[in-house]
Amino acid sequence: MRWNFVRLAEAILMLASLGATPALGQTSSHLVLTNFTGPASINFGGTGTYTAVIRNAGPNDAIGVRMDATLPTIANGTVKLTATSTNCAKVSPDPNGPLLPCNLPVINEFASITATFTIQLPLPAKPYTFPCPVPFTMGPTTVVVTATNDTNPPGDSRTVNSSSAVQPFADIRATLAGPAGANEGDTVQYQAAVTNLGPCPANDVMVTSGAAGGIIFGSSTGDCTLFPCALGTIDPGTSKNFTSTYTIDKLPEGLKSTGDPNSITARSAATPLPDGGTLRAATFDPDTTNNTASTQTVVQRSGGCSLSGGSLLAGLPVLLLLLSFVLRRRPRG
Repeated sequence: MRWNFVRLAEAILMLASLGATPALGQTSSHLVLTNFTGPASINFGGTGTYTAVIRNAGPNDAIGVRMDATLPTIANGTVKLTATSTNCAKVSPDPNGPLLPCNLPVINEFASITATFTIQLPLPAKPYTFPCPVPFTMGPTTVVVTATNDTNPPGDSRTVNSSSAVQPFADIRATLAGPAGANEGDTVQYQAAVTNLGPCPANDVMVTSGAAGGIIFGSSTGDCTLFPCALGTIDPGTSKNFTSTYTIDKLPEGLKSTGDPNSITARSAATPLPDGGTLRAATFDPDTTNNTASTQTVVQRSGGCSLSGGSLLAGLPVLLLLLSFVLRRRPRG
C-alpha cells in the first residue's frame, strides 16, 4: 500500500483533534457524508430518489460499511422504500425483508462512493375532502453511514427536508354509455363524460374519438363537437359531457360466411392504435385505473338468419372512446 504522507498527516491531525488517535498497528477510518440530496419534486403514487456521497478520510480502508435511513412521514399513509443502488446489499436475510439497512463495499482511504435509495408516496384516499393546493407535507429524511473501524462512532448522518415536494393533482374519471344491441345500418348514440374528482383543477384536457371496426362517426354535441377536441380546464367536482352519433356499417363478409356467433371486445392497449382515442391532462393524475372507458354493442345481422333456431348474433367491436391519459406536469410560468 502506497501512502500519501500529506493526506495521512492531515488524517492523523483530524483524528487527534477528535480524541481518537488509533493504537499502533490498528487500522482505522473516518467516514464523512460529503453530500446528501433528495427529490426536488414528487407526486402522490410517484417515486423520489435520495443520493448519498460518502468519503473515507482515512488513514486506512473503511470496512464493514453500512447505510441506514429514517424515511419521511406523511399524514395520509406510509412512505415505502422501493429500491436501492446495486452497491447497497440489504442486511436482512429475508427475501421480503427491508432494503435498509444495507452493507456497502469497502471504501479505500481518501476515496468516495455514491449510494442511493428510492421511496414511493402512497396514493391519497378517496373521496378527496381536502382543498387545493394539497395541504400534505413530507417529513425529513435522515441517512446514517457507519464502519466497523470508524474512529468516530456512531458514524456520520445528514438530513434532507422535503416538506415542499408533494405536488397538486387532479383525478380525472372517464365514463361511456351506449345501447346494448342494434341492427346493421342503425344510427346509435353514445354518451360520454369526463369528470374531475378533485381536489385541484385539471388543466388542458384533450380527448379524441377511438371508434373502430364497422362503426362510422357522424356527429357529436355538447362539450365536444369535433374530434380531436380540447376540453380545456375542468374544475373539481364538475364534468364535461358530450353525445356522439355513429352509424353501424355492414358486418364483415368473413363473419357472415362462417356464422361465428362469438362476440368480439376491443380493449385498450398500452400503445394506442392510430384510431385509438386518448385523453390527457396537464395536471398530474394519481389514479390511472379510471382513465379508460369502453362499451360494447352487439349487432344483429340484417336478413333474419338463424343458427340452431336462434338469431345469429355477432359481436361488433365498438370501443367508442379509448380514454387514456398521457400525464405531464404542468409547466410553471
